[in-house]
Amino acid sequence: MSDNKSPIHTHFFYGWVIVAVAFISLAVVFGIRLTFSVFLVEFNKDFGWSRSGIAGTYSINMVAVAILLPFVGRLQDKWGARKLFTVGGVTMGIALLASSQINSLWQLYFAYGVLTALGIAILSVGLHSAMISRWFSAQGRRGTAIGMALAGTGVGVLVLTPLTDRVIRAWGWRNAYLTLATLMFLIAVPMDWFFLRDDPESIGLHPDGWRPEPGIPADGDDPVSTPSRTWGWHEASRTFRLWALYLAAALALFSLRMISVHQVAHMVDVGYPRSEAADAVGVTGAIIAASFIFWGAISDRIGRYKAYLMGGLSLVTATAILLSLTKFYPAILPLYAFALFWGIGEGSCTSLLTAIAADMFQGSEVGTIVGTMSAAFAIGSGTGAWFGGYGYDTWGSYTIPFSLAILATLTSIVIVQALARKSEGCIKSIGGAA
Repeated sequence: MSDNKSPIHTHFFYGWVIVAVAFISLAVVFGIRLTFSVFLVEFNKDFGWSRSGIAGTYSINMVAVAILLPFVGRLQDKWGARKLFTVGGVTMGIALLASSQINSLWQLYFAYGVLTALGIAILSVGLHSAMISRWFSAQGRRGTAIGMALAGTGVGVLVLTPLTDRVIRAWGWRNAYLTLATLMFLIAVPMDWFFLRDDPESIGLHPDGWRPEPGIPADGDDPVSTPSRTWGWHEASRTFRLWALYLAAALALFSLRMISVHQVAHMVDVGYPRSEAADAVGVTGAIIAASFIFWGAISDRIGRYKAYLMGGLSLVTATAILLSLTKFYPAILPLYAFALFWGIGEGSCTSLLTAIAADMFQGSEVGTIVGTMSAAFAIGSGTGAWFGGYGYDTWGSYTIPFSLAILATLTSIVIVQALARKSEGCIKSIGGAA
């Protein structure tokens, strides 16, 4: 590279503002999503609906999200994150207002299951990761940046799960939904509109904070900003590796969301008070927040694949502890042992999988590619949440569903490690082309 094209590194990189906004947005959105386990217990008590019927709401929501994600991913590639995320926040706020007024199961299916789906799809982990991938390169601090942003999901769980439980106990579940809608309108929507920028080129920068010399356009061909190969959706979709990665993502989220939706109900069934269960889940959120940052940073050092193996084994350990709570009740320590291992493991899952996808298929359509991975997340989430309730209603306990969750997590680990064996090689097309 000649001297007149040498990039200049800025003292302050606006990409870290993008990370901060994503952190706050995901804290609100993800925290709201994972309060559903608290509402599940309340709906069962107030209306007498079966757990599989109530959990079906979450499954409907995830199916709708899965259908929408490839389309909203493409919209992000075309419109940019700022406009799209603002629309998503407004939509989700309206849907939460509607959820506060439901009186029958079909109304819950429509208000929460369907209406919130558009907002959740737009404000998904995948689309936030795709946005951040435009600001940070695979050779830079992409893993750390994505991990820091996704740490917001843990903070959201830490704050909003116990807060929602307390609002429900004090003023009822309807006012709890109104409170969550208010958070969307007062925090997530203004932050996205006023502070997001779509990519570094829009403010004259390259990824990682490099600024071109005067007279050199921001989209120049220097190696700081240009990957060795760029991928479009059509080309990436013809590779076996992409679909294997999507399968690993679906299996991982099958386990993750089965546990997150049914963990409080299982703890209450064992005999723990709901307040103690909610507090334990809240502690999990704090650990998740820290572990997202940890796994993001360590993956930049030891690689995404090794980090995913370590995190997945932590999830397996946590689920085994959850299954064993009946042997330990009324001891509180096992609850927090579960919280520790679960929090450590969850921080490794979606952040590393989306970073792997962004590393593997860099290009202008990363929003579509990673957005479609989020559809795989949603399919796994919806299936896992539903099967947890179905298994409980059928067998009278969570033993079989949670055991299958362990098996799914192990299978996801095996797939990702198999992909790691070929990570340095050429990505072969299903049709035979490279």
